[in-house]
Amino acid sequence: MTNSITNYDTMDNTEKATFLYDFALNHDTDVLESVLLDLSCNYSETPIFDLGEWLDNFDNNAELVKIVQASNHFDVNDTYICEGIYYSDVTTGNHVTDLISEDTAIDWIANALEDSPEDAYELTNLIEFN
Repeated sequence: MTNSITNYDTMDNTEKATFLYDFALNHDTDVLESVLLDLSCNYSETPIFDLGEWLDNFDNNAELVKIVQASNHFDVNDTYICEGIYYSDVTTGNHVTDLISEDTAIDWIANALEDSPEDAYELTNLIEFN
């Protein structure tokens, strides 16, 4: 592990993002989930929200019923919701990582490292203290 951290500075952003994703997934999933939740608003056409807050702010019951009926997976007991372009694209999950692929997460992290490194600070901070 020390060798990988030593080589971190020589990695490109995709390699860094992959390293950070894997490291956080194995050491602090709470930080990973928090960062991905924030990045979803900046790097995704379909952001991820806390399901409870999303439901509290939803003011059209008829539309909500349509979403629930059309969704491939909508469970009010889940923690997060990923909106979709179509009602059938809306899905819920207990973890942000349930709602996006590993490749998507790595792309978001790589984009943040390139465009706005402070958005990935919590992840980069993890490797500094381990």
